[in-house]
Amino acid sequence: MHRDCERDRIGKIQIPCPISYQGNPDVLSRRKISLICSVKCPGSVILQTYDLMKTIRDEEITVISGFHSPMERECLNLLLRGTCGIAICYARTLPKRLPPEFRKPINEGRLLLLSAFEEGEDRVTRASSAARNEQVAELGDLLFVPYASPGGMVEVICGDVARSGKPVFTFDGEYGVSLQAMGASATPPTDAAVLLMGLPSLRREGDGNTGNGRR
Repeated sequence: MHRDCERDRIGKIQIPCPISYQGNPDVLSRRKISLICSVKCPGSVILQTYDLMKTIRDEEITVISGFHSPMERECLNLLLRGTCGIAICYARTLPKRLPPEFRKPINEGRLLLLSAFEEGEDRVTRASSAARNEQVAELGDLLFVPYASPGGMVEVICGDVARSGKPVFTFDGEYGVSLQAMGASATPPTDAAVLLMGLPSLRREGDGNTGNGRR
């Protein structure tokens, strides 16, 4: 476990300082998708998110999340079976013992655990969850939100991120209407390519449009 105030040692990303981390900071050098989802999630969105995670889990990207809500935890289970990078942001101090399922991806250099909380801050609260989700959103090149409960914490954060100019994506359909009204872009269910092409590294130089493939 490391504790560091040198921001350029954590993938040159602006993050709260000091920060504790365990794992490989280099995963933050990949293209990064931030993932936040409300606790309660409609069944159709759950299935769409499963398909999306299965599609992107072997891509040269890193998925960043607190992996705390039920949908986020299911995403983590799917991503751990792939080869993509994973960054987990905690709403408390880092766990003192590494969960068994994290040992293999840690050894493979594709997992990073992050916490901006001091020793002794072991309880997850609404405030710490909000701070964690803000960190998740800040670290990514774009934010993907499968579902946000109307008026909830996730929806508020999505609105803030969209207003900041960072790309925000959600699924096309009735459950994404409120987020689209805030500025989120809609991606057809199971169409991971649309999501990936929203990343800055895939945009064509000079015209600001998205490209049709990887560079």
